[in-house]
Amino acid sequence: MEVNLEFPHIQVMSASAGAGKTHALSKRYIDFLLSSTIKTSPRNILAITFTNKAAMEMRSRVISDLKKIALGGSDRKEIAERCLDELLDRFSDLKIQTIDSFLTSITISSALELGLPPYSEIVLDSSPVFNIVFDELLSQVYPHGPKTDIFLDLLDELLQIEEGLSWDIKRIILNNISNLRKQKFLSGQKLKKVFSFEDMKEEREPLAESIRKFLEMAEDGLNLNQNFIKAANKFLMNEIEPWESEYFLKEDAEKLCKKDSILTTKHEEAWREIRRRVSSLAEIKAHCRFAPFINIVTLFEEGLQSYKERHQIIFIEDLALLLGSFLSKKGIVPEIYFYLGDRISHFFIDEFQDTSLLQWQNLYPLIEETLSKKGSLFYVGDKKQAIYGFRGGESTLFDKAKYDFLSVEEKSIKEEFSKINYRSRANIVGFINEIFSSDNLTSWIDGELEKKKDTDFDLPLLLETYAHVNQGVPEREESKDGLIRVERALPDESLKKEELDREIGRRLVSLIQNDIISRYSYGEIAILVRTNTEASLITEILTGANIPVASERTLSIRSNYLVQEIVSLLKFLDSPIDNFAFASFISGEIFLKVTALSQETIHSFFLENRKPERPLYVIFRKRFPEIWQDHLEEYFNIVGFLPPYDLVSRFLKRYHVFQDFGGDEGFFLQLLEVLKGREAEGKNSLKAFLDLWDKEEEKGEEFQVVLPGYTNAIKVLTIHKAKGLGFPVVISPFTYIENKPILQIHEREGKNLIPYRINQRQVKASSKLKGLYQKVSTAQLIEELNTFYVLLTRAEDELYIFLPNYTSKSMAGKFHAPILLEEAVLEIGNRIDRFPKVLEERRGHIHPKVLNEWQDKLYRPLVNTDELVDTARKRAKERGISIHKFLARIERLNEEWKGELERIFSSLSKREKEIVPLMQNFFDSESLRRWFILPSDVEVFCEREIVDEDGLLHRVDRLLVSPKEVVAIEFKTGEPHSEEHKRQVINYLELLSKVYPDKALEGWLVYVDELIEEKVEWVR
Repeated sequence: MEVNLEFPHIQVMSASAGAGKTHALSKRYIDFLLSSTIKTSPRNILAITFTNKAAMEMRSRVISDLKKIALGGSDRKEIAERCLDELLDRFSDLKIQTIDSFLTSITISSALELGLPPYSEIVLDSSPVFNIVFDELLSQVYPHGPKTDIFLDLLDELLQIEEGLSWDIKRIILNNISNLRKQKFLSGQKLKKVFSFEDMKEEREPLAESIRKFLEMAEDGLNLNQNFIKAANKFLMNEIEPWESEYFLKEDAEKLCKKDSILTTKHEEAWREIRRRVSSLAEIKAHCRFAPFINIVTLFEEGLQSYKERHQIIFIEDLALLLGSFLSKKGIVPEIYFYLGDRISHFFIDEFQDTSLLQWQNLYPLIEETLSKKGSLFYVGDKKQAIYGFRGGESTLFDKAKYDFLSVEEKSIKEEFSKINYRSRANIVGFINEIFSSDNLTSWIDGELEKKKDTDFDLPLLLETYAHVNQGVPEREESKDGLIRVERALPDESLKKEELDREIGRRLVSLIQNDIISRYSYGEIAILVRTNTEASLITEILTGANIPVASERTLSIRSNYLVQEIVSLLKFLDSPIDNFAFASFISGEIFLKVTALSQETIHSFFLENRKPERPLYVIFRKRFPEIWQDHLEEYFNIVGFLPPYDLVSRFLKRYHVFQDFGGDEGFFLQLLEVLKGREAEGKNSLKAFLDLWDKEEEKGEEFQVVLPGYTNAIKVLTIHKAKGLGFPVVISPFTYIENKPILQIHEREGKNLIPYRINQRQVKASSKLKGLYQKVSTAQLIEELNTFYVLLTRAEDELYIFLPNYTSKSMAGKFHAPILLEEAVLEIGNRIDRFPKVLEERRGHIHPKVLNEWQDKLYRPLVNTDELVDTARKRAKERGISIHKFLARIERLNEEWKGELERIFSSLSKREKEIVPLMQNFFDSESLRRWFILPSDVEVFCEREIVDEDGLLHRVDRLLVSPKEVVAIEFKTGEPHSEEHKRQVINYLELLSKVYPDKALEGWLVYVDELIEEKVEWVR
């Protein structure tokens, strides 16, 4: 399709779930490439995605769609062929990458301009450095030290502001530093301190004086409520803050008085003054809970910068902030921007609703330059799927960004709304339309607000987010029908969370086993949850019911019991007096398997030595000397001399772990990857690895095993991980909306960020705090509803929802989901009548089970064995090779086989021609010739390689595959008949039986020199 656009041009596509955003991006990309009017090339287009997976998917789709056009019959065939050839020749011109990688590459390219030291190493995880830098700062806190006064002032303010301050001051300070730094990096703004502890004291005194005067007015006709008088006196005695009493939150003085009071203008003005000062004090104190740390953050940043310069490192999170800071200087951009501005003519941006303000500020100059030169901007996204606010995602940019550019007139800005859902069936789409309709959301919020009196939302903004939620489905058979089942768990009885979670687990297992699995395979089912804790619970429930499950929890080597046994051994070797680690290892399956000891024997040993006076291993060594010597002594002696990687490699090999526990080999290999990675980082000690292992907060991906795509298991995912994916069946076992307490808010003042730490009463005391709070609470609720929307829109065929009916205590911090369900069960549509898909199980193993240590791979000079044998043997070997090569050249012969052979004979070298008489006799034999003159439906494979489960190659001389049988033929030359030859062919047949389970198998030995064939007997 020819693209006819006027440039500069901005087009925005608001695409709801399942609307094909990637398809739209790819289509526009290809339309631009193939347009005869735009005349652009891949190097002039930059496509930006949010994740690496989305970038890979778009690259694949662009290439695939170009191939279809090039192989089709459209009028764009020739230009598509030319474009495809150019792309494959210069694949780097296909600029499709994540926004983070693009901005990072810009920053690195501008290192000198941004003041980055040359040869700096980019560090992905900055947290380990924090403790080091903070300890360096603390080392300067001593009498008359350079940093002492700053820390003493901090402690003085903390003790006066924070009630019940913990003794772990270091943790408090570090947590606040991390919190403030995170806000700074997400917003791209500077932290600003506007009040101090002195300001708070100065505001408190006039407030106290105003309250005293107001109390004295009781003699002028005011009959004040006694409870108000008590609250006022408590404040004057520094026992409470004014907002801790409801009376100081009253707008009118009348509400403080009894009915017979006579209020005057003087009274009302005095009360308004008190309210103004209460409001001001609330704002100052809310800020002062952060203010002491702002000075420390500045000090900490200086120490951090010094550390980075000394070690020539830079943190990944610094890059965007450095670029943003540089761009904020008026009229200055890095030189790379001029180069890119000349090169890039068109920007395509995916998932725009997840773009942060800082990312947009860094992209903006480039896009403005492009538009000023008659380029274009195309961005797609969906505000309803903005669920990454915690990463700085600013969904409000979606509507505002298109109007930011001076180079583009409003008439050149186009916006379209995609109305078709290509993922979900009709009933599911209709259900989602109803849930997020204005009427339903308004009714739900009004109902929830009645229960949660302290909530405050901007309802118009919320409803505007879902203004374009309605979708339809395409007119096709696979989009019809669909099933939604909503079940309120125990609607007549509210239970504690633990009890109800168990009940939901029981119903979940029953649903899968008795209903879904008869129609869908396990791999087509996804269970989506809110938290990792819920994922662990569901994984445990399904595993206990023997249902195959794949989740981050099951795929972590931390949770694999065999890896835990290996780590127990490492802990024992690191500290032999660790009786628990030793006991854990010798009672585990790996040790029992290799030693042939029984569980009863080990348990009896433990019972006899419940309170050992010596280390348990010493007693075991004396009781089982041979087992100790054969299976433990080696590792006990070498533990200090081998790196952890080599130690574990040796253990896995000597204990035959890969052979005995092949189903878990991925976990063992990932353990080795972790050990090798630590070695590469210079942390090559057993203690360093064990410290990493024991860190509960460590959630790095290095501990995760990659799940093969063909695995037939139920997927348990958090909703955030499921974004962008679709599943035939989706189950939500715990369906609710989180209502997290808001403890901090921020005021944006130009390029500055002013932080406040709040509670609900402080918010009610100040209109400013209330406004900031409403903004945050609305954004939080919208993000929570967006998460719910993402959950519902993952389902393709069937959607199952459990609504938990927790006790009021368990529902604290939660809203009920916006499904206004009166009955216990709601069912819409019918079950999809189908059979599970047949999943092809992967044959063999990706990795060989035999693990060799590096010592086994030491280089040894190769010796030419031909020089060690006599001339006759050497000639016989060469002759055998020539015969095999000759037979391998002949795939099949026709009825004119003699002429074909003569042509092949004529192409042989002088030395090879010595085999011609033998080959003539060979093919003169009708019995032997039948393996080469074959029907057309027989596939022929010469020198066919087969890989066994250990990763070893086996080569069949000739393999014939017909519709009903498979024949393996092995040629032998100059060798006497041997049983070993038969075992070789039987081994081929064993391997082929796994590849061709439904075909008959035959094996034949052909002794070429003797012109004899022999069938090998074999039973499947």
